[in-house]
Amino acid sequence: LTASERLLRYCQKNGIQLRTRLITNGALLTDAMIKQLLRFNLVSIQITLDGVKETYCTYKSASPQDYDAVLDLIDRQCGNVLFNLRLNCYPANLASLLELTDELHSRPHVRDRINLYLAPVESSAMETFDPEGYTDAHLRFVEHLYALGWHSQVRNALIAQRSSPCDTLKPEGFIADYAGNLYA
Repeated sequence: LTASERLLRYCQKNGIQLRTRLITNGALLTDAMIKQLLRFNLVSIQITLDGVKETYCTYKSASPQDYDAVLDLIDRQCGNVLFNLRLNCYPANLASLLELTDELHSRPHVRDRINLYLAPVESSAMETFDPEGYTDAHLRFVEHLYALGWHSQVRNALIAQRSSPCDTLKPEGFIADYAGNLYA
């Protein structure tokens, strides 16, 4: 049995509701993997994007085919699972992220079945936003969504206070790596 199968059996045996979330760059994710993960009550998939094709390929060291594969997968699977698209934001890619929102908005099947949010990046390898700069970028992002008429995303993009910066930091949260090892 896989770690996921053992965990599901344990939860079922003990009356615990298992809900799983996946965080990935999406490059290796396939329809078959999502189908299998749905058996384990997959609630959502967070995919990190850095902009339109050229920007994505530059920052992820990916091919144009990788970019197309990720967006096509989202298009095919967004009716089966919620996609939370984390848009990594820094001064050099903000314009590309705005273009990406245009591209996603132009896909009617995707448009109402995903969540977008802007996320500042902390890095010593590139220029990043200071708090004021990120606030300005976030306001520009929300205004862009509003101008598109994408009101559901405006609501999603509004900054909300969180009790934890990451679900894995909650007492009941844990991480499972690709080999099935569990970490608190």
